[in-house]
Amino acid sequence: GLGHQVWQNAQRRDWAIATAQLGLVLVLAAALSSDGAALLRAVGATAAVGMVTHLLAQGWTRLLGGLTGDTYGALCELGEVAALAVWSAWR
Repeated sequence: GLGHQVWQNAQRRDWAIATAQLGLVLVLAAALSSDGAALLRAVGATAAVGMVTHLLAQGWTRLLGGLTGDTYGALCELGEVAALAVWSAWR
């Protein structure tokens, strides 16, 4: 299905660009914040997204034999939840 097409066509460069974009957005949000620890929260949120999505993708790949379009969508949503949880935990 579509999940296989994403997996087949995605390259490490694409993942690196997506991660850098996330980091940039979080750093910009930190720069606009009046909180001194905002940059630390941005780095923590970026790391949380990477860890959560990587571990879930590995587990689902073992359990399901691969990733589907639905699991890719779930990874996106759960990555957002991880970022927001870390960001808001340091308040």
